[in-house]
Amino acid sequence: MAIHILAGTTRIGVGVFWRDCVHVNGWRVQHNGTLRPGEALQPYRLVGPDHCLWASADALSDFDAVLGALAYHGEAPTTTKEIQRWLAESVTSAH
Repeated sequence: MAIHILAGTTRIGVGVFWRDCVHVNGWRVQHNGTLRPGEALQPYRLVGPDHCLWASADALSDFDAVLGALAYHGEAPTTTKEIQRWLAESVTSAH
């Protein structure tokens, strides 16, 4: 699994090359068709309801555990520290 957990950074390039793929309880996975897996910038990203970037990945399927947890639990934590811990737990549980 190639998910990189980010620190809730403000999004760059909003709407230019990114398109929404999945919406779950206010969270979105977006795809950028100009990026390729394995590059420094990954082609998929997880954007929170706060409009910040929380994780990136090489494939949409890398977010399966995170999206499943969002759908099951309804709401994710709201503080930066809670979100980072929650994402780490979601990613770890997928292994």
